[in-house]
Amino acid sequence: MSQFAAAVICTIILLGCEGSSMSAKVYIVGDPSEGYGWRPGFNYKAWIKGKTFFKGDILMFQYGEGYSVNEVTAEGFKACNGTNALHSGYDGNTSTPLKIARKHYFICAAFEECSEGMNLTVTVHRQLILKN
Repeated sequence: MSQFAAAVICTIILLGCEGSSMSAKVYIVGDPSEGYGWRPGFNYKAWIKGKTFFKGDILMFQYGEGYSVNEVTAEGFKACNGTNALHSGYDGNTSTPLKIARKHYFICAAFEECSEGMNLTVTVHRQLILKN
């Protein structure tokens, strides 16, 4: 089993233990059919359109050597600064569970990639519990 598949399975199992009322949805960020989904030159604003993210969903970032994914504050996002990142990944396959209903900000802190568009803002909603 690949590291990627093992990471997805472990993350889904862990989220299931939290008593989630809906199934977690896994989103592979970007378009991995062209190599890596998290890469320079991709339009992440277009990718996010039409998607609704809920607490418990998972973002999978797949990227090449030398790149990173950093969850940062709004200030870090505006400045493209990953120095005080909330979470960082450098291994090429970073699984990020969306545990809190709020805006989440992601950047690539390598080179000048963030300022050239390698960034993503995700709004996470609380899960709705439907009663009959």
